Amino acid sequence: MPIILAYVALNKNKYRVKVQSFCENRCQIYFIAVRGYEDPLSTTVSTKIPYDKEEVVLYFSHLFHIVLSQIQNDYYLIFLQENHTNGLSIETQLSPSRHCPQVDKFLKIRWPPLRRVKYYHKICREHPQLACFHLDFNQTSHECQSLHDCQNNASCFQDRPCPSRISCICSECYYGSKCQFTTKGVGLSLDVILAYQIRPNLSIGRQPFSVKFSLIITMVMFILTVLTGTLSLLTFKSKIIRQVGCGIYLITSSTLTLLVAIIFTLKFVFPLTSQMSLVTNRVFLYLNCLSMDYLLRSLLAIIDWLNACVGVERIITIHKGINFNKEKSQSISRWIVLITIVLTLLSNVHDPLHRRLADDGEERRTWCIVHYSSKQVEIMNSLVNLLHFLIPFFINILSAFVIIVLITRFHSFARKHNYQEQLRGECSIHKQLLISPMILIALAFPRLILSFLSGCMKSVRDPWLFLIGYFVSFIPCVLHSVIFILPSEVYRKELRDVIQQIRGKFR
Repeated sequence: MPIILAYVALNKNKYRVKVQSFCENRCQIYFIAVRGYEDPLSTTVSTKIPYDKEEVVLYFSHLFHIVLSQIQNDYYLIFLQENHTNGLSIETQLSPSRHCPQVDKFLKIRWPPLRRVKYYHKICREHPQLACFHLDFNQTSHECQSLHDCQNNASCFQDRPCPSRISCICSECYYGSKCQFTTKGVGLSLDVILAYQIRPNLSIGRQPFSVKFSLIITMVMFILTVLTGTLSLLTFKSKIIRQVGCGIYLITSSTLTLLVAIIFTLKFVFPLTSQMSLVTNRVFLYLNCLSMDYLLRSLLAIIDWLNACVGVERIITIHKGINFNKEKSQSISRWIVLITIVLTLLSNVHDPLHRRLADDGEERRTWCIVHYSSKQVEIMNSLVNLLHFLIPFFINILSAFVIIVLITRFHSFARKHNYQEQLRGECSIHKQLLISPMILIALAFPRLILSFLSGCMKSVRDPWLFLIGYFVSFIPCVLHSVIFILPSEVYRKELRDVIQQIRGKFR
C-alpha cells in the first residue's frame, strides 16, 4: 500500500501542500470546501511525483476543509478541519490507518445510498480506528467536458467545473505529460528504457544506479567487442579461409561487429549527454534520432543473417563432399552478402521516416520518438523485427540438426554401424561444426523470451528487465571470436598465428 507524507501550511494566502508518494502515475488530490446547505465545492489537483524526486509541493489558493488523495482506486485522508483556520500547519503520515475503504466493505445491505445513511454511525462505532470511508460516486464532474489533447486513450481530468488546468492520466505502457510516448514494441530503444532514469543537469556521479550500471556495461562491452572483433577480422582475413563462402560471411560479420561496437557506444553516450543538457544542438539531436536506432537494428539483423548463412554453407559443404565448388561458393557468397545488406537496410527504412524529436514541457526534456502513421505500419514494423530475428534463429536450429543427420547418415552407410552409436561418435568428431550454431541458439533464447513475454515496459521507474534484455541482444557481437574461432581447429591455428605476428611487432 502506498505511503504518502503530506504537509499543509498557509503561505502568503496560498496553502502549501507537500506530498510524498510512490504513486507510479498521477495522484489526484481533492480539496473539498463545505458550504452549509449548498453542495460541497470540490477542486481536483492532478499531480505527478517527478521521476527525479520523491515529493511534490502544491500551492492552493482556495479555502478547504477536507483534503483527500486518490491513487488508482484507493482514497486516503490527508487533512481534515471542521472550521477553517488561517495559518494552520500540520504534518501527517498517511499509513493504512488513513485509508478510506469503500462503504460496501462494512455494509452488505443492497439498499439505495439514502436508505443506508442511517447505518453509517454504526460503522464508526464498530470501527473506531477508521479515519474515513467513501461511497461510489460519479466523477464525471472532474472529467474534461471539452476538447483536450490527451493522447492514446488517456483519461482527462479538470480541476474545477470551470477549469484552470487539465491533466492526463496515462494507461499502462504510455507516459509523458500528454501520454504521447509509449513503451510498446518489439526491441525497445535505449532512449525509452532509460527515459526518466537520466537526471538532467547532474554529473555522472549523481546519476541513479541504473545509469551508472549501463555506463559500466557499455564500456566493458565496447572494449570486449572491439578486441574480439579485431581478432576475428585479422583471423578471417586469411586467403585460405576466404577461399570458401564461410570465410566471406565471417569476415563481413567481423567488420560489422566493429561498427556495432562503435554505434552501440554512441547510442548510449548521445542520449546521456543530451538528457544531462550537455548537448543541446537541435540539428545534431535530430540526426542522431534518425540514424542511431536505424543503423543499430539493421547491423544486428545483418549479422544474424550472415551467421545463419554460415550454417547453411556448412550444410552444403557436407552434402556436396568432394564435389563442393569453392570458386562458385565464393562468388555466390559475395552476392548474398550484398543482397542481405541492401534488403535489410531497405526493410528498416520506415523507421527513420517515422522518427522525430518531441519536447516534453512538463519534464523539460527532448525525446527521440517513433510515431507510426497508421496501425498497419506499426504491425509491419513488429513483423519485420520478428522476421529478422526468428528466421535466422530457426535456420541455426535446423543447420545444427541437418549437419548431425547428414554426417551420421554418410558414415553409417560407409561403416554399417548402429545409428545411435554413430550419432554420438560423429557429434564428438565434428563438434566444431555444431558448437557455433548451438551457442547462437542459446544466446538467442533470452531475446526470444523477452520479446514475447514482456509485452511493454509498464513502469519507466523500473527498467531492469528491458535493460538486461537490451544488453543481452549484443552478446553475440561481444563473443564473435568465441562463437566461431575457438570451436574450429583451423580458425584457432590461424588466430594463434595472428597473435604471434602481433607479439613479434612489439618486440
